[in-house]
Amino acid sequence: MKHSIPTIVALAVLTIVNSTSAATLLYSENFDGEGNTGGAYDDGTSPETNVGNIDVLQSTGISQGGNSQDTAWSTTTAVGPGNMGLRFGGGYNWATGANSAIILADGGFSISFDYTIPTSGDEWIGVRVGSGPENIAINAIGVTFGALARGNGAIETWDDGAGQGFGTGSTNVTRNAQFNYAFTSWAAGTTVTFTGIIDGNTVATDTFTWDASDNMKIVLAGSVNGNLVDNIQVSTIPEPSAALLGGLGLFALLRRRRS
Repeated sequence: MKHSIPTIVALAVLTIVNSTSAATLLYSENFDGEGNTGGAYDDGTSPETNVGNIDVLQSTGISQGGNSQDTAWSTTTAVGPGNMGLRFGGGYNWATGANSAIILADGGFSISFDYTIPTSGDEWIGVRVGSGPENIAINAIGVTFGALARGNGAIETWDDGAGQGFGTGSTNVTRNAQFNYAFTSWAAGTTVTFTGIIDGNTVATDTFTWDASDNMKIVLAGSVNGNLVDNIQVSTIPEPSAALLGGLGLFALLRRRRS
């Protein structure tokens, strides 16, 4: 039976979709059962998923209080917004830790979380990645890369103190943020492609380079007291398989033969 060009292309696309490997969940924490005590989150309570002995989320600089909604606070001080937050374990090193190899094999990592900004305006929850001090503002020189998700749905990125805005904000509601970091090496100077997704919609794309090849951190921070984060997950980003690349090649060949 002969197939038309659109049918063959559809089959190729189906092959591409089915041959992409699934992401691997490395860490998750929903804070359930920890938010009613009024104490810190680094209390030894096990998260839902913990691959590589990352340890529980801990505070940076000052302890994190609990609340009745089983979610985490984002805490700041008078020094400036974004200089305090949540870190993974005792400053877990993603470049040399147990998950380093699988992150590189899958082409990078992704962090996602639900967040609630109870106030109006452009307050935010942000993520700092790379080397450097943990207790530092997200827009400070010395921060490898910071990305903040505003309550209104916009995203802003900061690369060593230089900022760039993405998206048009609307109302402040509870949202989901997913930040993807695609790269092939932890070495200093490696280009990292950042994709920022809010509520399933891609809002931002940006690139930066690792400033150093050691002491790679992921730190969550916020702009004001009372901002909430929940359902934090860190996973890998699956890279295309050989079959995917073959499917793309077939698609290109078919287009060439048809022209």
